[in-house]
Amino acid sequence: MMIQKLSRVYILDPGLQIKSGSNYDIVKKISVFLKKEGCEIFILISKKYEYDVIKSLSQKRIEVIPIFSVSPFNSFLFCEDINKYFSMIKQTISDLKKFEETFGKADFSIWSVPMSPIQLIANLFVKVSNINIYNLELTPQNFSNIAIKCYKKLKKNFLSRQDIFYLSRDDFTEKVLKNFLSINIERYPQLTDSYSNKYKRKVNKNFIVGIFGVKAMIDEGIFDDIVKKLLSLNIKIIIQDPKCIIKNKFHEQKNISFFKYEDKISRVFQQIDFGVYYFNSMRYKLLVSGIVNEAISFGIPIIIPNNNLASETQKIYNCEISYDWQKPDELFKKIDYLVKEFEVIKKISIYASKVWNSKEGTEKYIKKLFKEKLIDFGKNH
Repeated sequence: MMIQKLSRVYILDPGLQIKSGSNYDIVKKISVFLKKEGCEIFILISKKYEYDVIKSLSQKRIEVIPIFSVSPFNSFLFCEDINKYFSMIKQTISDLKKFEETFGKADFSIWSVPMSPIQLIANLFVKVSNINIYNLELTPQNFSNIAIKCYKKLKKNFLSRQDIFYLSRDDFTEKVLKNFLSINIERYPQLTDSYSNKYKRKVNKNFIVGIFGVKAMIDEGIFDDIVKKLLSLNIKIIIQDPKCIIKNKFHEQKNISFFKYEDKISRVFQQIDFGVYYFNSMRYKLLVSGIVNEAISFGIPIIIPNNNLASETQKIYNCEISYDWQKPDELFKKIDYLVKEFEVIKKISIYASKVWNSKEGTEKYIKKLFKEKLIDFGKNH
């Protein structure tokens, strides 16, 4: 799959500031796969970065350049001040143009996810590469009053840029955004690691559970109750605690251990039998959940709140185990149910994993990108 003509790649992520979370995870996955294809990788990140981001990626001979002044998570994205909104767009255009003046154009560029309308619109007025890949996602910023006004006003600009390809990694983005944006959006494979194709699951004598969303549990005052519940069932607990919020509290408890997001999550999925993920369902009402997608990919049952995109994704693969996030008793009942019916649920999850990995995964994303976009474009230029 080596492409000689297309060697320089820019990966753009204005939201990448720390070596943690999905921004870092996605950028790293794409970079590693493209690096294998012999591409020269430049990652464009936020000016408000932590040194560990550059240090980690530089070890893989990837150049990281802080250029973006405006974050896709900026609080002003929801303001009604049109002048402030336009100033953020102009600043992003300026950042991109200054970068291009120094480094020149790439063969192709990939905007990571999630982004906001600020980056989406700025991308219309700058061309840092011959081919632009823009990954879309249903972030709340996409539906502000100002954003929708901009979509309508810039309709011709969206239609005129034939070198930009808009991709989504779920089955809902295209249907929703096409009500506002006059662009073609293509469904591309999810950026997951397809673990079940690479690893053999560890067989545990006793159950081991992974807990995700610990901050939300603490905020809602149910964290201690969940821990007590799991320990009462003689279940070992591995907790995702990236900011070390509660690690010191349990440092002497032998049945509890901790991990951060930037640690390879595959190591956790190799150990655990199932997961418990607690979050306000409104947060992922329209957002893809990387943890849930990776769990499906790896064949791990994971209990999550209902009525959001993450639970809808589980439904598609017939492996939904969800509860009302405002009713902790439902969560505890789901834990009992999963433990009691684990062998049946495990078979369902493994089958879902096989279906998922037959069409999803970072490797499939990159291969499809080369086959359908980059090779064809390279032949014609």
